[in-house]
Amino acid sequence: MVSQELSCKTRLEHVAHLYAHIRKAVIFHSSISQRVVQLLKHPSLPLEMASVAKTPEEATAKIEDLIKSNKVVVFSKSYCPYCDKVKDLFKKLSAQFYGLELDEIGQEGSLLQAALKTRTGQSTVPNVFINGNHIGGCDDTFRLHRNSKLVPLLK
Repeated sequence: MVSQELSCKTRLEHVAHLYAHIRKAVIFHSSISQRVVQLLKHPSLPLEMASVAKTPEEATAKIEDLIKSNKVVVFSKSYCPYCDKVKDLFKKLSAQFYGLELDEIGQEGSLLQAALKTRTGQSTVPNVFINGNHIGGCDDTFRLHRNSKLVPLLK
């Protein structure tokens, strides 16, 4: 009877130990998956930018790095029709841009959107930057285009 109780207790300890390892592996896998998705979508992205921001400070730093490293950046969400309009405009103008779909990168997307709001005062997407300057959203981008001011910024 005593050996059965010890055996049962030992099994429970092993299960708890295995569960802890599995949990760590799942969390690690999720983080790696987000990086792999970013690298597959943007093969020219430097590896350090494919890292996943986990704090507001890291999110702010990542935004600044993306803005400095790309002439045009569109922070976007995959289901947003206004984001699609802006990205389609840049494609029509043959302007290369870096688009980051905030809804496809898990918790990091929320951190980045909060950091963007702090930086720009804008909580909506698309959130467009050209030459390191905040342009605004869809209406702002199209206003620049209608006034013939967008194309010169892209050169």
